[in-house]
Amino acid sequence: MKYQYKSADLYSVVQTIGADAKEHGDELQFKYCPYCHGGTHKDQYTFSVNIETGVFNCLRESCGEKGHFLKLASDFGIQLWKEEPQYRQYVGRLSFADEWDSTPEAMRYLHEKRGLDATTTAFCRVTTVQNNPSVLVFPFFDEYGHRQTTKFRNTQFQKGSKGSKEWFEENTKPILYGMWLWHDFSKPLVITEGQIDAMSLMQAGINNVVSVPNGANAFTWVEYCREWVEKFPEIIVFGDCEHGKITLVDKIDENFPDIPLKAVQKSKYLSCKDANEMLISLSIYSGNTIDCKPAYKALREAVETAKDVRISSAVRSYDIDWMDFTPPPTIRSGFPSIDKATRGFEESSLVILTGYTGKGKSNLANMFAIHAINSGNKTLIYSGEISNAKIMKQLALMVLGKERIAQTVDPITNNYYNHPKPHMAEIAQEWFYDRLFLWNDETLATDETDSEKKERFIKNLIRSIQILKVKFVILDNLMTLTAFSGGEDKNLYNIQTEFIKRLKEIADSLKVVILLVAHPKKNQFGTKTEIQIDDISGTANVGNVCSVALAFEEVPETDPKYAEGFRRKITVLKNREYGFLKLGKDGIYVKFCSISKRIWESENVAQPDGTVAEFACIPDFIKEYPPTVQMLNALQPPF
Repeated sequence: MKYQYKSADLYSVVQTIGADAKEHGDELQFKYCPYCHGGTHKDQYTFSVNIETGVFNCLRESCGEKGHFLKLASDFGIQLWKEEPQYRQYVGRLSFADEWDSTPEAMRYLHEKRGLDATTTAFCRVTTVQNNPSVLVFPFFDEYGHRQTTKFRNTQFQKGSKGSKEWFEENTKPILYGMWLWHDFSKPLVITEGQIDAMSLMQAGINNVVSVPNGANAFTWVEYCREWVEKFPEIIVFGDCEHGKITLVDKIDENFPDIPLKAVQKSKYLSCKDANEMLISLSIYSGNTIDCKPAYKALREAVETAKDVRISSAVRSYDIDWMDFTPPPTIRSGFPSIDKATRGFEESSLVILTGYTGKGKSNLANMFAIHAINSGNKTLIYSGEISNAKIMKQLALMVLGKERIAQTVDPITNNYYNHPKPHMAEIAQEWFYDRLFLWNDETLATDETDSEKKERFIKNLIRSIQILKVKFVILDNLMTLTAFSGGEDKNLYNIQTEFIKRLKEIADSLKVVILLVAHPKKNQFGTKTEIQIDDISGTANVGNVCSVALAFEEVPETDPKYAEGFRRKITVLKNREYGFLKLGKDGIYVKFCSISKRIWESENVAQPDGTVAEFACIPDFIKEYPPTVQMLNALQPPF
């Protein structure tokens, strides 16, 4: 059985080797190091063992012995554990052309269900049981090419049915899967929880990858692989990301205290569970072809950016990338005063937009979308309250402008309704093509639990950003997005906090701008006062986590600007990077066109390109997409 450290064994070893030692806090200090004996100067009490953990080291530079208590006992010929059962070892080095050639059934299953190509399957020598192709066979060879054990996996196993999903050949030695494939001891060893995860990393071009044989908690393999593992300069753990933790980390930390240990960051899993799920989810599927390049890139980045898990609260200043003083890329809001205060919406930022119901938050968000698209940034819009068709109608009117919009009297209501003039809708549609994406109305209409819907939404959001190369995301709004996150009202703030943090992680890791629409709180008197940062509805973390917070609200009739036609204003409630706020009378006063739904700043505020007022930064379709003669005849004079 596997040895479990006990402090009583430490005192037994001290007595056995005849060492003179004393307790000091949580350490047992030896008068002389049992390895160097204090050197020529007979230095005393430089060697200590942690009584609780068994970790030891000598402080003398010329000695520097360190490790776990198990090593100390072994070095002095002391055995403190029972021998393992006698496992049989297969004799002779097996060739790569024997019974372990991969079968077509194994290749087909791993390709269709796990995204692994035939080359990877053949390289890892995964096969199937003779006369039963539904059972995969994973051979475990040691570093010398000797087969030590074999793992079987029933691909048709159903939960609750008889039998086992996975099992090993009896009386065989548990070792790491993949030991025979690489021997580059100058590079880190990457350890995964499953064989298919290891194969996914190998396919992505990552070397020195192995997997534990039988899950996160079965560590009987350690004593048979310790010497081999300790040849590597460091270990990188790519376990499963479950319940906010990375599996394998604690156990490997405990069993290999002398080797530098890193783990893949949770944010790099991109809401996937493991390496194979990343391979499947982040690849692009088109008919019978699969483009795995986005997945390979994400997997390699996950390994390359792994962080030290033993120093989780501090990093070396040398590891911080801070010497690039070039301002980060931004997406201009289209409102000069906002851009002057914030430099626009910087990449990797979460922007909050709040405002009272019915006052135009969604309309302003759409205006930001138009400006983002016009400056070359692909945009994705989610709305939990407005259909995609209605959003497109609003955006089309915004883009076309009142000169290209007609008004028709509704015979029922006797009111005007606005619609594009002939052929204008087609021009707007062409301009939006491959620039604007809207969230599928049906993606949340499933029988999944609330928690499953939330996870799928996050996963689909990440995949949409990566595949479509989106740079600007609008999520309208926080309340509808957290409504399917589950939990009672008392847990709503916790749900919102987790959701907000996930969005910020996505913005950071994918270098996009996410604009989240959130309602303000209702005060106890029911009156609508000027909105402050603390008035944003829900958890305080909404305002704490975001980079920029904006409010869109009415201008009171008592304000002199009201008489000039400014009925709304934008205030900058938070500006984390630059600190410039726009509050109260310093707010950004804007006008609104009820026909086109456009919002624009004061006529005397010039845009970066020198244009002013309503038509600044609005696209010129005629130059970009030359219309037909019929379309030209239908157009009003240019802006």
